[in-house]
Amino acid sequence: MQNLIIRPETPSDYVPMEHLVRDAFWDVYHPGAAEHFLVHKLRSDPACLRDCCFAAELEGELAGGIWYALSTIEQPGGRKLAVPSLGPIAVAPAFQKRGVGSALIRHTIPLVKAAGHPAVVLFGDPAYYGRFGFEPGKNAGLAASDGNFYDVLQVLRLDPAADLSGRYFEGGAYAFDEAELAAFDAKFPPREKHVLPTQLP
Repeated sequence: MQNLIIRPETPSDYVPMEHLVRDAFWDVYHPGAAEHFLVHKLRSDPACLRDCCFAAELEGELAGGIWYALSTIEQPGGRKLAVPSLGPIAVAPAFQKRGVGSALIRHTIPLVKAAGHPAVVLFGDPAYYGRFGFEPGKNAGLAASDGNFYDVLQVLRLDPAADLSGRYFEGGAYAFDEAELAAFDAKFPPREKHVLPTQLP
């Protein structure tokens, strides 16, 4: 893609990127958004894989970003396997449907693999992530933390020999309460939240 630059996020990007992420996810999965707070938390979380987190610029403007952080697969016998979680990945509304998100994924997956990680795990749209080689966690024997298999739990194998079976627990940065989110979101311009039929139940 012409004029697309993928580069490490810098401190001067932090606030503009949080606004971008908020705009990208507003009312998508639930009323309002939480992903901008997640990005804010990940930057100071020791589990964040900073060498695999990048910003994208298109036409001289901040266009998107991608973040990874270590999570855990708990396996029978008490073994715990650290695996990167992909997410969030965000593209500014003005630049969506132009391949920015795909470029960010294709740029970073080889870096995650080169770092020696056995797989990448995420919760996301199977139709979208399948094009990058992700498959249902069930194929690898990987369930969500509640022990159930869900189509949105997706795995990309980086080490074909790795045992990925067990239960997947997202890292601590992915968990926060509504009060924390509300306090952080109060720093942003007020915006009306909407309940939409396309949102997650």
